[in-house]
Parts: sequence; structure tokens; C-alpha cells
Amino acid sequence: MNDLHGYKNPKGSFFNLPMYKEERFLLKRSAYSPTIHEPLYRTGLNYECPEVRDFMFAQIREILQGSSSIGCATALTIYGVVEFAGNLLPAYSPEANQTTDIRYITLSRRMVAASAAGKLALGADGIYGFNFYTADHAREPRLPTNYANLRGMERLDLLCGEEKHYTFSTNGEKFSHIPFETPPQLPAILEPGWRQGFRLPMCAEPDGTGLELVVQIVVNADDPVVCMPVMANGCWPKLEHERTDKLLFPCGLYTHHVAASGPSGPEAQRLQANVGYNYTFPVSLVKEGWNEIVVENGSERQIRIVCIELAIRQGRPE
Repeated sequence: MNDLHGYKNPKGSFFNLPMYKEERFLLKRSAYSPTIHEPLYRTGLNYECPEVRDFMFAQIREILQGSSSIGCATALTIYGVVEFAGNLLPAYSPEANQTTDIRYITLSRRMVAASAAGKLALGADGIYGFNFYTADHAREPRLPTNYANLRGMERLDLLCGEEKHYTFSTNGEKFSHIPFETPPQLPAILEPGWRQGFRLPMCAEPDGTGLELVVQIVVNADDPVVCMPVMANGCWPKLEHERTDKLLFPCGLYTHHVAASGPSGPEAQRLQANVGYNYTFPVSLVKEGWNEIVVENGSERQIRIVCIELAIRQGRPE
């Protein structure tokens, strides 16, 4: 209804509604800050105009009321929306000696499953996904999109009990559409003695699957982490952890965080060196719907949390 992919050609693009071609119906001064990426992409239709409101509400009424001429009504269905674009945690492939600043979700069935499961656990009736071709579009070597990863993502009963890779959203230049999207929770700065909670939707897991919950706190590799307690949904703070340079799960050929000992060259120098701290909890702590991870800085110096990722994975044999 208000797709802006045709913003570079307002009068000629097939994406645009007829009224999008008229200046009087467009939003003014929507790019209010000089740092906003591609200002024209923020120039949508102006809902202050009666013509815009009438047009949009007419479409909504048509969808909700159905066609009275055949005596049927359309039931309201709520979809969870998953954009299969990039995840902005940099990663490294020792096998290919290759780094990336974007991990493509479509390369990981576990990321796809987690993205869909979180929406379904909040009550979505189905999943609407788009931009699943992103890895193909990027044309990176050895990174074809795996379309089999789409199977069953609309069914929570199939996703429950499956391994998943949840990750929090982070601020990221053009990928964060200011001011229309919810502000990302990360990165975050924790001064000594500070704590902060982070919330994301997840699905509860069935008993007897052998699964465990692993919370990975990703920080700047130079930060002196001495004591960093972590809580999952109100449990007692946990201090025991495993320091690691590995991602929770591979994403295509990428398996590791970018580290100071990684590849050389301008690209590697541009990316910050990160390290992960893994905390393991019983999977029974995971709730259906919103879950909270609390991180505390018990060290004597500032910690910069780059990202937080969660794995629902098979427990390691003792």
C-alpha cells in the first residue's frame, strides 16, 4: 500500500500508487536528521491528507469486510513478519580465510526457525516472510540461499523441539529505518555495577528433548571481563561461563567471531574484534512469548555488549 521501493522514480515506477506521483500527497521533512540514510526513502504518503486516508481505509475495509455480493466475509488473520535480510554481527570463516560484516539469515535453518517461532509464540496466525533471496543477491562465493530452510516455518508445532538460533536486533546504519521501526536494544554500554535487561520473544520447548539454552554475550575482545553475571527469566545470576571465539551455530561457511588473530587486510582491520561468553541454562527456563536476559557488569571497567545471541541446542553429553 505504501511501498517505497519506487522512490527514485516517483512518476514512473510500477511500485508506486498513482497518488504517489503527486507532490501534494507526499510526506514533507520526514528526513529530519542529516545522518538518516537515503532521505528520499523516508518520503512516504502523508496521512494528514484526506485523500490518502480515504484510499487506505477503503482497502482495509475491503479486506476485512469481504465481498457482500457473494455473501461472505474475510476472517482477520494476523501474520508475524520476518524479513530475511542480514544480521549485523560480523563473522569469520577460517576455512575460507574470509570475513563478513553481515550474516545472511537464509543460510541458517536455525535462525529462520527462531525468527518464525518468536512471532508465532506471540500469537501470530501465520508467517509472512520476504527478501529470502538475500544471500543469492549478494553474490558472495559459496553462499547460496537454502530455500529448504523455509519448510514448516509457519507451524509452531513443527518448530518446537527443533534447534534454534535467536539473536537480538542491533543498530545498523541503513538497516534501521529511523524513526519508523522499534529502536534496537544493542549495542549497550555497562559501567561497573550496572545491569540491563533485554527482551525477545521465544517459544517454549517440550520436555524430554535433551535441549539446553545457551546465552552468548558478545563483547569487544579488548574489554576486561572479570565478572559478568547473567540471568534468564529471573533465575539466580549465573557466573560460570565459557569464553569462546565461535558463533553459537555456523551461518553458511562462517563459524567464528572476527578476532584480532583473524585475516589481515583493510576489511579485517575495519571490523572490530569480538569474543563470546557462553552461559548454559536448563531449557525449561524459556517461556512462551516474551523472555528476558539480564546482564550485570561486575568488573571494574566498562563493558560494551556488541550483541546477545541464544541457542536452543542439543545438550552436550556429560
